[in-house]
Formats: sequence, structure tokens, C-alpha cells
Amino acid sequence: MDIVFENANQLEWDSEDEMLLTVIRQVELTKQPVVWTKDIAHVTRVNQFVKETGPNVPHNVKTPTDMFLHLFPESLISDIVFQTNLYALQKNGGSNNFVPTTSAEMKTFFRVNMLMNLKKMPSYRDYWSSKEEMQDFFH
Repeated sequence: MDIVFENANQLEWDSEDEMLLTVIRQVELTKQPVVWTKDIAHVTRVNQFVKETGPNVPHNVKTPTDMFLHLFPESLISDIVFQTNLYALQKNGGSNNFVPTTSAEMKTFFRVNMLMNLKKMPSYRDYWSSKEEMQDFFH
């Protein structure tokens, strides 16, 4: 059974058996039995993932901080700070005891979270524990 596709970008694949859904639908419509074979010469699969993925990292990125600031530019951090402060004001009802966060505090928050990801602890409280067995540094 030869099937010609007008637009190869609209091909759909069944993820479990790698069979074209269009072929499955065609077989269901014509009631022709599917004949399984190891010969794949007649099968053509369009590679839909041909574009480069991931961040476009410029050549001047040398340090982890440079990479972080490339992925989280100042404009994004400012937006996060603004939205955080807005949410806090909405939740507190404009209370006078609210102290707005800053970009520097937000960057520190991100740093602490990244460092906490280097060593997994059973609980978030354990990161701040003064118990000697929970500490990794040497005196």
C-alpha cells in the first residue's frame, strides 16, 4: 500500500509502535490487514526535530554567573521582582509592615536555591541546621 503525503510536516506518529497514525487510519478505513516486516526500505520518517535547541550562548559567556545572567537577564529579574512585590501587596492587603524585595535579594535567592541543589538534604530546615553531622565544611 503506497500512501503519498501532501504535507510531510503534518505526519503524526504513534509513539508506542512508531507507526504512522495516517497509515493506521488508512488501514482502518480500507480494512486491509497490517503486515509486519523487518524490511524498512519503504518506510520514510520525516525528522521533525531538525532545528537547534537550547540557549544560543554567545562567546563572551565565560563564568557560571555570566551564563546565569544570559539565561536570566536583568529585565527578567526586574519582572520577577515586580511580580513578587505585587503579589505580596495583594496578599497582605497593602499592609505597612511589608518590605519590598530587590533585584539583589532575588539574585541571592536564586543563588541559594542553586547551591541547595548541589547537595540534597532530607528537609529544607536541614540546610540551616547547626548540627555538626549536617554540615559539610571543615574547620
